[in-house]
Amino acid sequence: MDFTLLFISIIVFLFILIIKSRSKLDIPGPRGIPVFGNLLQLGKKPHETMLKLYLKYGNVFSLRFGAIDTVILSEPEIIKQAFMQHGDVFNPRFVRKSRKATSNEMNLASSNGEYWKTVRGLVAGDLTASKLKQFETQIQEESDLLCQYFKDISGQCEQPHTFLKMYSLNNVLRFTFSLHYPYDSNSLSVDIIKNIHDYFITVGQAFPQDYIPILYPFFKNSPKKYFDSYNNLFNYIQSVLKDKESTFDKSNPKDLMETLIVAFDKLGLPQSGVSPTCLDILVAGADTTSYSLIFLLMEMLNNPNIQDKLHSELAANFSLSQEISYKDRSKTPYLNACLKEIQRLYPTAPLGVPHITSKDIEFCGYKIPKDTQVLVNIYGTHRSPKIWDQPLLYKPTRFLSEHSQENNSKICIFGFGSRNCVGFNLAEQELYIVAAKLFRRFQFKRPLEALIDTSTDFGLTLGAKDYKCIIEKRIV
Repeated sequence: MDFTLLFISIIVFLFILIIKSRSKLDIPGPRGIPVFGNLLQLGKKPHETMLKLYLKYGNVFSLRFGAIDTVILSEPEIIKQAFMQHGDVFNPRFVRKSRKATSNEMNLASSNGEYWKTVRGLVAGDLTASKLKQFETQIQEESDLLCQYFKDISGQCEQPHTFLKMYSLNNVLRFTFSLHYPYDSNSLSVDIIKNIHDYFITVGQAFPQDYIPILYPFFKNSPKKYFDSYNNLFNYIQSVLKDKESTFDKSNPKDLMETLIVAFDKLGLPQSGVSPTCLDILVAGADTTSYSLIFLLMEMLNNPNIQDKLHSELAANFSLSQEISYKDRSKTPYLNACLKEIQRLYPTAPLGVPHITSKDIEFCGYKIPKDTQVLVNIYGTHRSPKIWDQPLLYKPTRFLSEHSQENNSKICIFGFGSRNCVGFNLAEQELYIVAAKLFRRFQFKRPLEALIDTSTDFGLTLGAKDYKCIIEKRIV
């Protein structure tokens, strides 16, 4: 009798799980399997899966992540409509249990409501046009240090990823903590870079325990790499915070962390929110800009004719030793187009950060209930043959044609509405200055005739394969 009761209980429990895993959405999308929904269909490269599903099911389609209904939005007009016309519904963040276990919703990316508005305002206050103009001096210094490193190894065949990441990391460290590390493979920055990489590779994945409640108690500490990398970064930031708290001049904060310490105290916000907020700025600022640089160099290696044309434009406007400022953008339309095309072909956050609907809404003819997870298919939008001519080709001239203004408006990497990327102006400034200096002062060549592998790795940020290149300093 006991075994019969146990068997019936298991059957009933499984039946309930299956019922709960059925989608309530009447929106096109592939059928899932009981309990898991479509989670197992995402594969190792969900960004590529989402592109295929978008081309099959349309610009609004649905998936089921375990027990969570999910809607995926593609194409610029659809995305803008959601986040600019209906921002009150689509802007809130979907907070997964694994994220709450680390940040406790005290960071910028995963918080909502008044706390998020306040912290967002504080961070944005340090990223105004006037403050970024002052900060440009430090970006110039950092870009010159990277150029000096490349000059010292000129003629050698090198793997540039680590040092391009050091450039981005150092800019964020300067902005956030007033810190800087040398361009040295033994530098502490190498450990920070590794932890940021591990964190972003794992945090972008859909952990089944976040979407299937019964699994959470058994896997709440998995994957280990995600929690270890977060804790390592958090402990590093806590050590910086501890050094600062009793030493800095609170009447004259000189970086973001100091600004937040003073403001949190003045506003009565918990000081426990300072480190998670700084961690968000650190990881987002370091990883996204660095991969844009890595992809840019990769395409220049594969397209030496484009690199030559870019150098010609830079050489016509700047001498080898001349400083290049962000305000010089009007002199470099081809460089601007090269950077914009990198942002299109290799969007830094391929699926963005998940959102959740705050209430029921009818959107594009579909009823989307409250508490539906919403993903933005940036990668699919930027590589869609419905939107772009030859979408898989690196083609900067698409941003120089009579359609350039229209094409610019189709770029979605920084988001729209109140949840757009708070640091996008800093990222654009960093990228422009260092790209201009690198391709004015150096020529980069493939060590072999074969093209560099342009396939991508999925994470919260889009990753590139390792490659090597020969770095040669220019004399004219």
